[in-house]
Amino acid sequence: MTDATVLSRMGNRLSSLLSDETAAAAKSRPDGSRGVLSAEEFEARASKTAGETGRTLAGAVNFIGLSKIKERLGERWEKLATRADEVARRAIEHRLDDVDVYTRQGELQYLVLFAHLSEEHARIKCSLIAEEITKRLLGDEISPEPLEVKTMVSQAQHDTAAGNAPDIAMLAARLASEEPTAKAAAAPDDDWWDGSTADDPLDSIRLAYRPLWDVRRHALATYVCTPLASGAAGRLVLGDDEIAGAADAATVSRLDLMMQRRVIGDLRHLLATGRKLLLCLPVHFETMASNARRMPYLDRCRRGIPQGGERCLAFEIVGAPAGMPQGRLLELSSSLKRHGRCVFLRATASHSIFRHPSETGISAIGLTHQSRGNERLEIEAFQRFAAGAKKSGATTYIRGLRSLSLVTAAIGAGFDFVDGEAVASLAEKPANAYQFDIEDLFARQMGIASTQAA
Repeated sequence: MTDATVLSRMGNRLSSLLSDETAAAAKSRPDGSRGVLSAEEFEARASKTAGETGRTLAGAVNFIGLSKIKERLGERWEKLATRADEVARRAIEHRLDDVDVYTRQGELQYLVLFAHLSEEHARIKCSLIAEEITKRLLGDEISPEPLEVKTMVSQAQHDTAAGNAPDIAMLAARLASEEPTAKAAAAPDDDWWDGSTADDPLDSIRLAYRPLWDVRRHALATYVCTPLASGAAGRLVLGDDEIAGAADAATVSRLDLMMQRRVIGDLRHLLATGRKLLLCLPVHFETMASNARRMPYLDRCRRGIPQGGERCLAFEIVGAPAGMPQGRLLELSSSLKRHGRCVFLRATASHSIFRHPSETGISAIGLTHQSRGNERLEIEAFQRFAAGAKKSGATTYIRGLRSLSLVTAAIGAGFDFVDGEAVASLAEKPANAYQFDIEDLFARQMGIASTQAA
């Protein structure tokens, strides 16, 4: 898609927003204020909050800026600035409690005071606000850079005592600058991991990577994080479907955090060494469906993924229930896409309702092959899956193929990506990207057969 096409679609989306004359009324406050406060009112409230809680404003005052939105819109900004302000206000007000307030400073900046939230939770809320603003203004056709979202992490020299609120114009200018006193919420944090796996029953699980073969481009350049565990009678269990199948939501979430820590750590190493790969990070629906689990997960993404790392990271939603509304799926995929290049959806062979990627935000839909003891029936099942997905224009993948016959059948059915032991062995670390064609597939199988015969 050309830049001109993207900008045209973006302009059409924003123009349609302009025709919406049903702006929601501002949320009422117990003290009678409605919506955005003036600078003087915000200063007074900040001073009162600091006096009542005994806390300084560090960590409580947050900054949201629209300058990157303005840059992206270019000449369209003048026409759409009013609507952009409405969208920003609604997104902010939607997530304010009765004791929270905000003010607008100039044309492009908003200051938000979360009276009782911790610094971490305030940043999470601001990230969600920024996500909504970006989605409403720029749509889902492109992945814009995050809005400016910053938190005041230290007091100004003239403002050290609780109860003294700094001048709003000075505070906004300070947070908008790149001074070290303002920490960007999207900046990677060396201490981003704050989880613990001590004495966790999941400690016995080992994480590895499986290369995903891009059939059309003849390459192995995507590596999917894959959990391994010992099953009954010492059988090695591959894939998080089996591991998570009998687990409660909290255990599944811990498994997701293990994979998140491993993949982001390896992503950082890849960027440091200059290697070009796409790492795929699975995350279960149970983790994404709960605010209590999703928000910390996304916050660790925001803090841990280094600048430029999103171009080398894909997410894979696992275990989404059949028939989930496309709006809900779009919401989940959009929250992940802010931190990665694309989002995959792992379904089941019985999946029958497929949507165009533009409706769900899902770049590829796939499944893990499940052995039924009858290879002919298995092949028929994933042929139906591939045919249904292709009609909607979706990219398809299939994982866990154990034999050459299954791989060739998957290619014949039209799957765009395939993996499994028949294609490539598991790797402890992501290897280099390399060319891989059908001849390499048969050469590998002949090598395996020769080794077994010996």
